[in-house]
Amino acid sequence: MLDTLPRRKDDVVGGEVRVRAYELAIGQRPKAAIEFLVTEALRNCRFFPSTSECVEILKRWERR
Repeated sequence: MLDTLPRRKDDVVGGEVRVRAYELAIGQRPKAAIEFLVTEALRNCRFFPSTSECVEILKRWERR
């Protein structure tokens, strides 16, 4: 869903590296946290968020 936000173009290798970086940074989070991240990013980010921006957004998530 975040692909709706503008971001720099990747080649195949660059795209695979980017996906792996995001897996390392946020992949261990629960599904509900990732859904929160996507919702917040789509509402508030003008561009595809970096891994560090994703981590900052996830700090606001609370398990209910």
